[in-house]
Amino acid sequence: MAHDTPSKENTIFSYYRNSVLRRMPPEVMTNIFQAFIDLDRQAANIVMTSPSLWTNIFVFNRMIFAKGAHLVVKEWIQGSKTLPINLFIPGDWYDNRETDYPFRNGSREVLSNMVQLVTVLAESSHRWRAISFNISFHFIRRFCDMAQDLSQLRSVKYGYKRREWAGSLQWKKPLSLETVKIRFKLTNNLLETLNVRSDSLTRLSVKEMSVERCIETLRGRGM
Repeated sequence: MAHDTPSKENTIFSYYRNSVLRRMPPEVMTNIFQAFIDLDRQAANIVMTSPSLWTNIFVFNRMIFAKGAHLVVKEWIQGSKTLPINLFIPGDWYDNRETDYPFRNGSREVLSNMVQLVTVLAESSHRWRAISFNISFHFIRRFCDMAQDLSQLRSVKYGYKRREWAGSLQWKKPLSLETVKIRFKLTNNLLETLNVRSDSLTRLSVKEMSVERCIETLRGRGM
């Protein structure tokens, strides 16, 4: 005699019928759910009142040109209060050519969204501790132009892999950094390319660098 295989619905119903939840008094279940709600509120309150949880700021590629993205970033920066900020602008999962396109062919509104975002970020430049770029050089150049006080900045990483760039990536004032990581070919010295002094460096990573540039960097550190 064949036996019918219980359906998924019957299995779920049977589990509920025999479970402890069904035999639990309603007032007890109410107290349990209320406890979960209170716990969620406490967790949310901890997050909102803990500046250290807001110090890592991620700005993804598509946020750069999105309308209203600067408001989200501004609220996140405000959550960090006065603490140092680590800024990440990643883009590993996008084609570099795609990230260049809006800079060359974007509408006025799209480019305006980008300027608003950079402006908001630049307002907190005095608290930047580390920056990691993996975005078009066009954005980095605008970023460098608008940044002001960078006295707290200690580490900058350039992850963009494009080989050639004719423009300037220099910061307004010479930077004394501890760590610099570059994933493109460095054809000039750090000061000429990025306006970064080499005398304070404790770590330098470059994808490609000539012997002459390497010697210049070492000499700049007084070694």
